[in-house]
Amino acid sequence: MDQVLILQCDINTINIKCVKLAKYIIEQFRSEFLAKKETYEINMPIKHACIIFHIRRDYESNLIKSNFICGWKQITIETLKSPEAPLMDFLDKPLYEIINSEFFEKIVGSTKPFEKILKDELLWCLSCIKYQHSNVNYISTLSNQILSNSIFVNCIKTKTFEWVLENCKNWQYEVVLDKTYLSKFTCLSLALQDYIRIIIKQTVAKIIYSLENLSALTTFFNYNNKESKIKTELSDLWKHFFMDNTTININNLCEPKPSIYKISHLMINDLEFPFSYYFLDQINFYKKLYYEELDILKQ
Repeated sequence: MDQVLILQCDINTINIKCVKLAKYIIEQFRSEFLAKKETYEINMPIKHACIIFHIRRDYESNLIKSNFICGWKQITIETLKSPEAPLMDFLDKPLYEIINSEFFEKIVGSTKPFEKILKDELLWCLSCIKYQHSNVNYISTLSNQILSNSIFVNCIKTKTFEWVLENCKNWQYEVVLDKTYLSKFTCLSLALQDYIRIIIKQTVAKIIYSLENLSALTTFFNYNNKESKIKTELSDLWKHFFMDNTTININNLCEPKPSIYKISHLMINDLEFPFSYYFLDQINFYKKLYYEELDILKQ
């Protein structure tokens, strides 16, 4: 161990000038050592010096880089603890590929990762909706209906995954460039792992709000309460409209947070035809255009 010198310092408590002094002294001894070795041409053992900095993520790293840019090799170790999900498994992969792999199960810790995230985050998703008249019992009932209906869960899962496929190809860069978000984690792999959950829950929140704004959720669950041929056909038609991005388009919605999505109208619970509210809006929209054109023709 006589050939290795290790210095450790906490940048948050030590004066940076002391680090510069230590570096200068080490380099002086190095120069003398190399000169002596060259002059006497003797086989002297190689010696190494290692300075370990303990740095917080919010520390200005340029102070270190500017002083060690020449003659020193730099290695950054995010954490001494081996991550459960290796960083390499996150890199150079579209998010859609990850959430359709066994690796997604490992990240979430469940054989049904999407369903696990939905169960964990559903109340948060519903909290993003501000109803005209809030009702705790309604939220509780709706949550139970969603989680207990495997058909609906599969629908929202498919819709979420399709949105991820179209919109999350370079998702890693969004994480890396958000320094505030990164500072919450001990390593990049944990940040990427958490970001996947965020993308899933935010997408689900947008979809559920879009459905509630059209009074379409209650319509779907009404089909499942009464079994009949016509109800089955209407349920299939509901799923067809639901998957159509013209009917449910979340791209223009702002990022979800509690009470951000406002539903200004009363919920309609007895609509039979799928997405009746959507088609009523379309009729009213074109009705207005029709009368405007009619007035122009009369002039």
